[in-house]
Amino acid sequence: MLRAPALPFALAAIFASGMIAGQQMPASALSSLPAAYLLVATGAFVFAGQKVPHRLILPFLAVAFFLAGLSNAHPPGRPRDPHHIANQVTDGKEYTVVGRIAGLPARFTDRLRLIIDSQRLIDQQEERPVLGLVAVSVPAALPRPPEPGSLVAVRCRLFLRSASRNPGINDPLARRNIWVSGHTPSNAFLAALAPPTGLAGAIDRFRFLAGQRLEAVLPATQAALYRALLLGDRSRLPPATRTAFQRAGLVHLLAISGLHIGLLGLFAYATALFLFRRSFHLLIWCNAPKAATLAALPVMAAYALVAGMQPPVLRALIMAAGLTAALIVERRWSLLHGALGAATVIAIVDPAALHSASFQLSFGAIAGIGLWHRLLANRLSPSLPKRSPFRQQIAPALAATVAATLGTAPLLIYHFNRLPLYSVPATLMAAPLVGFWALPLGLAGLPFLFLSPDVGAFLLHLGSAGLLMTGRVAHWFASLPAAEISLPTPPALAILAAYGLLAGVRYGQSPWGRRLAGASALCIAATLLAGALGRYARELPRATVLDVGHGSAVLIELPRNVNVLVDGGGFRSPTYDVGQRIIAPVLWKRGISRLDAVVITHPHADHYNGLPFILARFRPQRLFVSRLAGPPTYRALIRQAQSLGIEVRTVGPGAKLYAKDDVRLTVLAGGTGKGSANEDSLVLACTAAGHSLLLPGDIGQASERRLAQRGIRAEALLLSHHGRQRNPAFLAAVAPRFVVVSTSRRLPLRPHEYTTSRCGALTLTWRSDGIAVRSQTARGVRPR
Repeated sequence: MLRAPALPFALAAIFASGMIAGQQMPASALSSLPAAYLLVATGAFVFAGQKVPHRLILPFLAVAFFLAGLSNAHPPGRPRDPHHIANQVTDGKEYTVVGRIAGLPARFTDRLRLIIDSQRLIDQQEERPVLGLVAVSVPAALPRPPEPGSLVAVRCRLFLRSASRNPGINDPLARRNIWVSGHTPSNAFLAALAPPTGLAGAIDRFRFLAGQRLEAVLPATQAALYRALLLGDRSRLPPATRTAFQRAGLVHLLAISGLHIGLLGLFAYATALFLFRRSFHLLIWCNAPKAATLAALPVMAAYALVAGMQPPVLRALIMAAGLTAALIVERRWSLLHGALGAATVIAIVDPAALHSASFQLSFGAIAGIGLWHRLLANRLSPSLPKRSPFRQQIAPALAATVAATLGTAPLLIYHFNRLPLYSVPATLMAAPLVGFWALPLGLAGLPFLFLSPDVGAFLLHLGSAGLLMTGRVAHWFASLPAAEISLPTPPALAILAAYGLLAGVRYGQSPWGRRLAGASALCIAATLLAGALGRYARELPRATVLDVGHGSAVLIELPRNVNVLVDGGGFRSPTYDVGQRIIAPVLWKRGISRLDAVVITHPHADHYNGLPFILARFRPQRLFVSRLAGPPTYRALIRQAQSLGIEVRTVGPGAKLYAKDDVRLTVLAGGTGKGSANEDSLVLACTAAGHSLLLPGDIGQASERRLAQRGIRAEALLLSHHGRQRNPAFLAAVAPRFVVVSTSRRLPLRPHEYTTSRCGALTLTWRSDGIAVRSQTARGVRPR
C-alpha cells in the first residue's frame, strides 16, 4: 500500500514510463488514444489525500497516468488545420505576412527575430486569411523597432521548418508550435500598421518598454542580466557570461522561477496584511491573514503574465493558488501533491511543455526537495538546539540546494550533457546575492521606471551591484579546473531509473526502498551496457552528414565503436558555435564521449571553425590534415590540438585511416602540399560490403578529372563546394546512385539528390545490398 508522500512519485514514474514506451511507437499509432484520462488526472492530487480505498482508486490512476504518458510521448507535430500558415505556403517563396508581433524580439548579433502571430498572407495579388506563428529574421539596425503587440506587414521569404534537423536535437521553435520561418534582407520590407491592442498586447508592450528602460539606465551587462532575471529574456546575455553561469551551475538563478513568485507573493502578503490591520472595519468584516493571502494572488498572477508564463512560472503560480485555497478553507497542503496538480494542469493547457527542459528541470527540483530536503536538514544539524541560527536558516538552505541539485542532475545530463561539479557551493554563495539583494531591488525598481524613473534607476543600480557580484562568483567557479564534466546522453529509461534510485536510497530503511534502489541500479547498468555493446557490435559503418548550414561535418561510425569526424565547420557568429550547438550534441546523443580521429580535408573555415570545441571536449587520439599551413585560426587549431596531446599527422594518397575486415576508410588523393588548399583537399572513401561513400572535400575540376581517369566509382557522393560545382563528366565517371549536398542554400532538388537545407541531416547506412539514405525530415526527399 502506498503512503501519501509516495503517491506523487509513483504516478510521475508511471506517467514517465508511458512516455518512454510511447517513444518506441510511431506517433500515428498513438493518435487514437482516448482523452478521458485528463479528467481523472485533474483529480488525482485530490484523491491522494482522501480516505479512498487504494484498491479502488490506485489501479485506475495507474492506467490513466500511463495512458497520459503514451499520449504525450511525442511532441505535437505540424498542425493539420488547412488555414494554418504552414499549410498555406510554398517552401522558399516570397510572401507578405500581416500579423501582430507576439512577445519580445530576440537579438542574435546583427539580426532580430520577431515572432508574428499571422492573420493574413499576401501572395502577389492574392490575399487569404491564415493563422499560426511565424519566426521572421530582420536586420537589427531598425530606426524604431515595432513594439510587441503591434500590427505589422513584412515582405519575406518563408521556409517550412521541422521539429528536428539533426539527430537528437529538437528545434526550440517547433516546441513553441512555430513551423514557418522567414527572412527579410532590408528594413524597408517591414512596416508597422497599427499599435498594440488588447491585454496580451499591453503586457508585451510593457515587457518591451521595460527592457528598453533597463538598457537606458544600466550598463549593457547589468541590463542583460536584469532582462533575464526580471523579464525572462536571455537573448542579450554576453556569450562569456552565459558560459560562466552554465559551467558554475548557476543558470537557474537567471531563470524566472518559484523564487520570483515566492518573494513577490511574500511582499504582497506583508503589504496587504499591514494595510488590512490598519482598518477596524476590515478586521471585523474578514480574516486579515486570509484576505492578505488572497490579495497577494492577483499580484503574483500579474507578474507571471509579465514574465511570459514560462513553465516554471506557471508551476509556481498554480502551486501558490493551491496553497492559497488550502489556507482559506483551512485544509492541509502538500508540496508534492501541489506539484502533481500543477504538472497535470500544465499538461492539459500546454502538452508541448512536457518535452521542454525548463518544465522537466522545474519539477525535477521539486521532486528532489520533496524526497531529500527534510532528511538532509535533520542530518546537517542533529544535535543543535531548535532555535540555533544554523538549524533554522543555514541547514534548510543547504539541504534545499543539495536536494534540488540531486533532483535536476539526471535531467541536466539528459538535456545538456553536462554536470556542473561546483553547483552546490556556487549556489550557496550566489543565491543570497540574487534572492535577498538583486531580485527584491529589481522587482521594486521595475515599476518605478514608469512611475518615477529616478527612483527606479537608483533601486536598479543598487540591485545591479548584487548581480555583478553574482557574475564574479560565476566566473570564479567556472575558472576552476573540471568545473563541469561532459557526458553522453543516457537512455530515457536510465533517467527514470536514476530517480528510482534516488527514491530507493532515500527510503532505504524500508524493504521496498531497498528493492527499488537495487532494481533501479540494475536497470541503469543494463541500459548503459546495452548501448555500449550495441555500438561495439556494429558490423557495418554508418555516416551522418550533419546540417551545419554553409559548411561540412560528416560523422562516420565504424565497427567496434570507432568514430571519425570528417570536417567540422559551418555557420558561425560571436553567439553561435556550430561545434558546441550542433556537432557536439549529435555526438552525445549517439552515445559518443570520445572521438578516435578527426579529419580536416583542407584549411578553410567552413570545414573547421567548429572544431576547437570538439577537440577540447572529445579529445580525439589523432587529427589528420592535408597540410599544416593555413590562416591564423587554422594554425591556432593545430596548436590547440598539440597542446591537448592530440597527435597531428599530415596524410596523403594511399593512407589507411581505418582497415578492419572489409571495412576501410582511405585517402584517395590530396595531402601533397602542392597547389591551392581546395585542389589539395583530402579525398576520402569509406568502403564496406563492396559499397563506397566518396568525400571529395572541395576539390576543383582538375582534381576531379584525375579521379575520373583512375576509374573511381562510388554509390554515394558528397558534392564538393556545397553543390555549387557540378561536373557532368565527373558525375558520369563516379556514377553515384545518389548525391548528397551540405549547404544552406535552397537548391532545386534533382533526381537522386538530397540537400541538407531541405532534408536536414542525412544518415547513410551500409547494408549488404547497398547504402540506404534516410533524411532527418521527411519533407523535401524525392523517392527513388
